[in-house]
Amino acid sequence: AAPLARPLLLLLLLSPLTHATTATDVAESALASGLAALREGRAARAVAEYRQALASGPAGALSHENRSALFDALAEAYAAQGKEAEAVGAMEEAHEALTAALGASDPRVGGALSRLADAHAAAGNHAAAAEALGRLVQGMRAQGLGVMHPGLRGAAGKHAAALAAAGRSKEAVRAYRTLLELV
Repeated sequence: AAPLARPLLLLLLLSPLTHATTATDVAESALASGLAALREGRAARAVAEYRQALASGPAGALSHENRSALFDALAEAYAAQGKEAEAVGAMEEAHEALTAALGASDPRVGGALSRLADAHAAAGNHAAAAEALGRLVQGMRAQGLGVMHPGLRGAAGKHAAALAAAGRSKEAVRAYRTLLELV
């Protein structure tokens, strides 16, 4: 009985590692095949690839980086189909996944928030884009990023433009004045 117990124990101990590798492989394969499908103009196929990878395995099997990358790619595939609302939803999920895993102050979360704002703007919801970019600028300043930081200047410029596009001209003027102080 003892010789059989040792391989069984090893199998039980290695299963999570094997599954994690499998989840990573599934995510990477879906990203590659989805990108190929997008290049061929088959956005619906890309959506199916990404959704299947996101649904595979138990919750938590995918790393937050892979989960976020899949949601980012999913948003791109939806946008290629003209499905802006679905693209926004995918970017919201990417942002939420990174925020939960890394905390709001992680720079990767800021990048996801910026991409969410871009998705809102592409969908014509400039007010939501301005809100997301306002949170991004506020978070960057709270982290102590100075006026010389190019990411802060870029985010502040996008925020001002989103405010203007949303018809909030007085706020846009203030944001542009603040931006001038950053450059």
